[in-house]
Amino acid sequence: VSDIEGAAIANSPVNAMLAVEDGGVKEGDRVLIIGGAGGVGSSLVQLVKSAGASFIAATTSQAVPLVKSLGADLVIDYSKEDWVAAACGAIKEAGGRPFDVVIDCASGTPAWSSVCSHKLLKSGAKGGMYVGVVQLDW
Repeated sequence: VSDIEGAAIANSPVNAMLAVEDGGVKEGDRVLIIGGAGGVGSSLVQLVKSAGASFIAATTSQAVPLVKSLGADLVIDYSKEDWVAAACGAIKEAGGRPFDVVIDCASGTPAWSSVCSHKLLKSGAKGGMYVGVVQLDW
């Protein structure tokens, strides 16, 4: 492993830990992870699970088995289904309760826009927190 590869290996879990801390993830929270299979996303799945939160992770087809094996409560294959529609369905199944925390490791502004327009996240005044780990087009 090169120095650069070694640094990258350590970087992902640290960023995941910071996202969990910034989001204030705690036991009983409902969390949506967008991009749950990369270095940060796969670390997030494990950290959110260990915090006692229930969560959904959205990822691509080839990563579904990995994300399931890490303990995700529900995995959305966003190459086969609309992650927004699936998240809306999860909110409906939870009696209309939106997510407490949304952590975006994949999309940036498009995800933020979808989260807002579909009311996937409870309001900030009620403790809702959106954590953007990516900066594609902010």
